[in-house]
Amino acid sequence: MMYCRVETIIKKVQALKLRNSKLPALTVDGHVLCQSHAIARYAGWLAGLYSTENRLDACLVDEITDFCEDFMQKAIPSFREADPAKKKAMRVELASTTFPEMFALLEARVAS
Repeated sequence: MMYCRVETIIKKVQALKLRNSKLPALTVDGHVLCQSHAIARYAGWLAGLYSTENRLDACLVDEITDFCEDFMQKAIPSFREADPAKKKAMRVELASTTFPEMFALLEARVAS
């Protein structure tokens, strides 16, 4: 198992001079790109999976990735909850109600 001191990680992240001090980050030709969706769009464009000619197709991809961000926003409070009982209750709610409803919406959207 590999160990690394937190101070070392912090220094390495600070040395990257990230915009908004946020990860993830990707360096391309000396440019630091931040924000996961921007990086995903760039990678999709490089792979030929994200249209630059058909803006409607690109918007449809963005719609799905933004919906995935909605999932994260629903889950984040449970990551930050310190009380184990509250955290468990929050995650039970996510797993039993919130996520199934959201997955149904996503499946319907992808099918249309």
